[in-house]
Amino acid sequence: MWVSSRQYHSLKVSEGTSDEVTFGLHQNAVSLYQCYTARPDELENISLYEFYQWYDVKSEQYKRCGARGAKPYVVDVWPRFVGNPADPETYKKFCRTKVFLHHPHHSFDDLLPTSNIQDWSTFYQHCQQTCNPHHQDNPDPFPEVVEEELESDTESVEGNDDDELFQNAWMAEAGRAPNAHVGRDISHLGQRDIDEQYPWTQSDWTEEEIATVCDWMETEEIGGYSS
Repeated sequence: MWVSSRQYHSLKVSEGTSDEVTFGLHQNAVSLYQCYTARPDELENISLYEFYQWYDVKSEQYKRCGARGAKPYVVDVWPRFVGNPADPETYKKFCRTKVFLHHPHHSFDDLLPTSNIQDWSTFYQHCQQTCNPHHQDNPDPFPEVVEEELESDTESVEGNDDDELFQNAWMAEAGRAPNAHVGRDISHLGQRDIDEQYPWTQSDWTEEEIATVCDWMETEEIGGYSS
């Protein structure tokens, strides 16, 4: 169950894919990205990101929203990459995604092979200098500059053990206002060393443990009512 005050499009930008997540999309339905690559001549110079912001396609009719003051679609672009040249592999994905979002195309897979440019980093730099409009004219969720990271994710507190420190941090974060500033760069959350090195699978609960917890909760609930 979900509801929102704004309409949105979800766009996946992993290499080798170009799919959006939709609710109720029936089998063999044409995706919005397929509509973009097959767009009419009057939309030839529009970027994919702008297309996802302002256009919808129904019964093969391309309709631009906003004629009656409607706001553009919220475009949920994922996964997100940080523009950090110090990390060549991630920066290559960042540049590829930037070109994918802002450089008009009909067949993205053919874009690099048919050019005289050998890699996405160079292609993106070339686009920044030559494309009109420039890619940065329509801001997307991908930051151009890497914010300075904190030296560690947790500060050492003298006299507190690890469990107490974890709970204190959790409780403090839970008490923050909904729109409070996080205070650190989380654009690469899940890709940090601490995330990749954590034994996530080892911390999964077994079915027996879950059943035990459910039985305990049911017993406590009954006991609470009886008292």
